[in-house]
Amino acid sequence: DSVADLPIGLDRPDRRRSPQTDPVVYRLRVDLDDATPPIWRRVDVRSDVTLEVMHQVLQVAFSWDDYHLYRFSLGGHAFDRDSQLFLCPYDVDNPDWEDSDAGLPAAAVRLDETMGEPGDVLQYVYDFGDNWELTLRLEEILAADASTPTAVVVDGQRAAPPEDCGGRRDEAELAEVLDDPARFDIDQVDAALRGPYFLLREAGFDRQVVDLVYRLECTPV
Repeated sequence: DSVADLPIGLDRPDRRRSPQTDPVVYRLRVDLDDATPPIWRRVDVRSDVTLEVMHQVLQVAFSWDDYHLYRFSLGGHAFDRDSQLFLCPYDVDNPDWEDSDAGLPAAAVRLDETMGEPGDVLQYVYDFGDNWELTLRLEEILAADASTPTAVVVDGQRAAPPEDCGGRRDEAELAEVLDDPARFDIDQVDAALRGPYFLLREAGFDRQVVDLVYRLECTPV
């Protein structure tokens, strides 16, 4: 089925917009909701990436390991009834289209179908247990060309909570699981954004090849 043929969810509006004619760079401010002090990243990302790729960018930017389910939402939070949902592969492969959580595959929707003007907001949640909720806000639109990388982190503050730490969001709680909650190494993050997953995509390799190499990164191979 094409994306247009897939249901968008029970009583949920289709909030997608027409994509940019030519790719541009979206400068996004990404905040971890309810973090005290704020934990955030500023990311320059190509407007033509899919939300599945945007998920990988966020995983790198917040030093997570892609162990859990995720979803994006437009027009509200990821579990609000009135928001439009964009789903991870597991939820796409295990559909219940009569359920109020129905949505579209994140792999089939571009970032610029969800935001297009400064001030536009997209929500993201990762790990439905710890519920790491991020708010992506479009700050600025910049020029892009064929050599523009998938994403670059240009600013940010504080370490993100590590995987499976129980939803800790404030400094005192994070000090129990992090040596230095204030540490944020932007060079390390940007080096990871030039890893095989992103470079192979930019080189035009088939998505199945890219996914296979990505899975192999966590194995002895």
